[in-house]
Amino acid sequence: MGCLSDNLKENLYIMSRFMHLGYAKWGDLIARLENFEAKNLNELEDELLWTFLLGCGYAASGADGVQSLSELLTGEKVSIKPDHRIWLEVLPVLPRGSEGNTHI
Repeated sequence: MGCLSDNLKENLYIMSRFMHLGYAKWGDLIARLENFEAKNLNELEDELLWTFLLGCGYAASGADGVQSLSELLTGEKVSIKPDHRIWLEVLPVLPRGSEGNTHI
């Protein structure tokens, strides 16, 4: 059985059609996951990776995944257009001028 990072690389085309990353880059996030996998740790405490992996899980299901996540987050039936994508900002811009980026 391959690593999760290998699976993401193999399915990158499909997932990138249904998920937008904002300022983050697919290659950087996959490399970050590979680094975690290489360390052979039992617990993933990286919120940025958790956010990325959550989005990938829904994006892997295509338009149905976008629909499911939208309904989960809003609590109601949502009308999704074919070009709608998941957009979880994994490197958000700071909300207030006095704060730094949260980098979740």
